[in-house]
Amino acid sequence: MDLPETVESITPEMLSSALGTEIANLTVTPVAAQGALSSAALVRFETSEVDHPRTLFAKAAHASEVIRDASRQTASYLREVRFYQTFGADTDLPMPRCYFAELSEDGERFLLLLEDLGDGRVGNYFRSNVADVEAVLDELPAFHARWWGGVELPAEGWLWRPDLPAAAAGYQQGLQATVPITTSRFSFGDPFREAMEVLTAQFAEIAARWRDRAVTLLHGDLHLQQVFFPGASGGRFALFDWQTVMVGNPGIDLARVVTMDLTAEDRRTHERDLVARYHAGLVAAGVSDYDLDTCWQDYRLGQVWSAMMLMNAGSVITQEAVEQLATASGGSAADFIGRMGHAWADLEVGEFLG
Repeated sequence: MDLPETVESITPEMLSSALGTEIANLTVTPVAAQGALSSAALVRFETSEVDHPRTLFAKAAHASEVIRDASRQTASYLREVRFYQTFGADTDLPMPRCYFAELSEDGERFLLLLEDLGDGRVGNYFRSNVADVEAVLDELPAFHARWWGGVELPAEGWLWRPDLPAAAAGYQQGLQATVPITTSRFSFGDPFREAMEVLTAQFAEIAARWRDRAVTLLHGDLHLQQVFFPGASGGRFALFDWQTVMVGNPGIDLARVVTMDLTAEDRRTHERDLVARYHAGLVAAGVSDYDLDTCWQDYRLGQVWSAMMLMNAGSVITQEAVEQLATASGGSAADFIGRMGHAWADLEVGEFLG
């Protein structure tokens, strides 16, 4: 079947072919807030199949040719499609059920048709919320434990590791482009700016430190706006937006969700307990030979990945856009932007890296 250019170009014929059933009265309602690299929408339709859902969440390529090309180069569309093709039928995993997942041969167009989780509540990373972070860290250990050590994971190249030389070199090259843009756009303090310059020069060397540490399947960009929680109308816990899925150190997901989603004050107050909560969950899920001190050091090392993600995001979104999003969400743009720098200083990440 032909894949749509964006979600707005989904037709009844496309949907009928993808779902294997005749559909009618299709409406496509764009969802602007979901994802910077894709277009998204709720699709509503009618079908004669009694048990088939009438509403699905659709993702397709972004309208911008520049963003599509960047997504192809970083394999973002490829990874998310392959993730759902590989794991989408597993109802035990914390993710939306997948009804269709396909990628074009050139890697620039794709279509995902996913379960509509709209009865739940989406988290918010602009408003600090310790309870939501705790809820994520109650669910995340079982997911990580399932693939602890990389067991039972597919060996295909789409599921890469950021610590391997080729991937690390690519990320370092990306930092060379993004760090100057992001640090010029946003009000970071001089120590953090200098730390990002060091990270740019040494990322591949720093990434090598992950090679001898624990690995598992990671979300890769885990923050509260990637999470559905049960809401007043129902719903369930689920993680979405799997374009950064990879195999790597568990501290990457742990650091991302704690540092991104809490104010500096809340993080300082709660982070030791949060890391211990996550570690206790791993132990309860059967992970052994991984003590709390090692988990804490992985959390500190995970700040490297979170900083890199911030540099990448800041290079494609303006300060004005962040301020608008923060205001709309009831938060502070200055607080949000400053979290990573505070964490880097408080956790003495530079000293830890040597």
